[in-house]
Amino acid sequence: MLINKGVDEMLEFFSSICENSMCYENELKKLHSNALFLKIKIFLNDLLIMGDNKDAEMRLHMDQTAIFYFSKVYFDEKEIKNILNFPTASGLSISKLFELSLYQKTDLCSSHDLAPLVQEIFGIRKGFQKEKGFTKAFKKFEKDWRKKYKKRSGR
Repeated sequence: MLINKGVDEMLEFFSSICENSMCYENELKKLHSNALFLKIKIFLNDLLIMGDNKDAEMRLHMDQTAIFYFSKVYFDEKEIKNILNFPTASGLSISKLFELSLYQKTDLCSSHDLAPLVQEIFGIRKGFQKEKGFTKAFKKFEKDWRKKYKKRSGR
């Protein structure tokens, strides 16, 4: 009886892993065909260039209440909620996975700690910045942000 209980628990565990993985793959496919995916790439780009780009640094630090830098600079409230609750292959939401992965970090480095997680979870290829659609979208994002920022700051 005890052996069967262990086998049942093991089967349930592996079944949940497969279910979580399928859910993640399905959600990822949907995301890749959604406009939100491009916004995530723009966000990821800022995480990667933050150390060398003052505008990216300013955008990422604008909202002090942002969770893992996911802010209204890049996303609307509903999108932020969806991103933070997005499933991962582990079965954990992104917010839970980030909490577990980064909880011991005293200084969170956007390009070394956060960016690789974002890139892997969302299936974003290396070199995505060179994609034609991305370059055009990023330039538009920067232009719109500068306009909005100047209006707010009176610059």
